[in-house]
Amino acid sequence: MSSLKGGKQDRISEFMFGTRHTKQENKTQDHGKIADLISTIDLNQLMNQVDSIMTVYDQVKPAIKQLSPIMDIFLKRKK
Repeated sequence: MSSLKGGKQDRISEFMFGTRHTKQENKTQDHGKIADLISTIDLNQLMNQVDSIMTVYDQVKPAIKQLSPIMDIFLKRKK
């Protein structure tokens, strides 16, 4: 089928399915991207952010428990 005039089949296949990349190229590119991403992460800042999120969650948890029955009523009315 790739013997159509002007390589139409190749263009159609590329449009429909995208271009093929070898697995080795993708692995090396992904490994490089991941290594760059990991090297830019500040673990101290990340842990401080997680701690802040957990503190806020602990403070909001009682309000969520009080609002859950009200939300259930609204969800039941929608059905």
